[in-house]
Amino acid sequence: MSALAFDTHRTVKRLQMAGFTEEQAEALTTAVQDAAAVDVSRLATKDQVAALDARTTALDAKVDALDTKIDLTAARLEERIDRRGAESDARMVRWVVTTGVGAVMATGGMLAGAVAFLMHALPMPHP
Repeated sequence: MSALAFDTHRTVKRLQMAGFTEEQAEALTTAVQDAAAVDVSRLATKDQVAALDARTTALDAKVDALDTKIDLTAARLEERIDRRGAESDARMVRWVVTTGVGAVMATGGMLAGAVAFLMHALPMPHP
């Protein structure tokens, strides 16, 4: 912050000559002096704001690209899950059919054995 030479007495006198009361002139002079003493060294310049804006735009583009990658990855995962689900469904159908056929064959075999047993065990009338 650079120090400015500010003649408060001269400013007060000029304001009084312009019609201000002494209290008004002193209050205004103090306000001007306080405003001049504000440290603006930490404020951003237009170039700094523009650079920050450019960086923000670049980061937004990167976030958008990541969002797209995430969406694609999620879509691929959903496809894999659907494919695995269909494969599991097909395996389940094969198991049920195979088990059912086996059960029918086993039941048929038992039935045939029972009929054969009964035919030998029971006396059959001869015509």
